[in-house]
Amino acid sequence: MQSTEPLMAKKGITVGGVCELLHRDLKKNFKYALVNGKSVKHTNQRVGLEHILQDGDIIQIVKK
Repeated sequence: MQSTEPLMAKKGITVGGVCELLHRDLKKNFKYALVNGKSVKHTNQRVGLEHILQDGDIIQIVKK
């Protein structure tokens, strides 16, 4: 499943929180996420469920 639509979420949401918003099983099958934006230092930085996202971040979730 791929979506290019923006997702509105509360300030301070984690990657795990986004997984829960998208699908209830996504967090169980989570492997890692690639993030681009203000919350990371590097392009396509690999992060875990506890990473806190910032406004404008782009996230790609990779499942097991």
